[in-house]
Amino acid sequence: MAIQRYLTAELKHISATIKWPNDHMVNHKKISGMIIFSQVVNHLVYLDIGIGVNVNLISDPNKRITQPWTSLSLETGQTHDPNQAVITLTKALFYAFEELRTASGRQTLVREFNQHLYDTNQLITQGESHVHFKGIHECGSPILEPTQPQKTATAIATHADGNDASD
Repeated sequence: MAIQRYLTAELKHISATIKWPNDHMVNHKKISGMIIFSQVVNHLVYLDIGIGVNVNLISDPNKRITQPWTSLSLETGQTHDPNQAVITLTKALFYAFEELRTASGRQTLVREFNQHLYDTNQLITQGESHVHFKGIHECGSPILEPTQPQKTATAIATHADGNDASD
């Protein structure tokens, strides 16, 4: 939510949304992404968090970006100070981490996250099955909905002699 809040403040009247699990979109174009690596050492969890925000990117001369993209500069028509972007985003991250410390703060983060989803029907492939991403639970786990109704097994009660109980 820290990135979302930062983008909302910078973009003013332009809506930014969250594309689960790690991208932010503006007008169906990626403006930001993040990646998190975790490692457990001596029962302590260490996180490496990488955040990329297209601040003043205005072209891709090498054509390395393989998806629609945008930047703060393209969306606002202004040049942004990248150093100020780092400072402002870092403050937003610290604030969000503090919110995680309380139940009410976590509820606020979850509510905001679910309100800013890019696609509340995003199709996700899990192994051989397909599900729709609907948001996150209060604990942070994804709310997933099957694309097709679950097949339910019908149990048939049988007598001890093996005959169908409905006979």
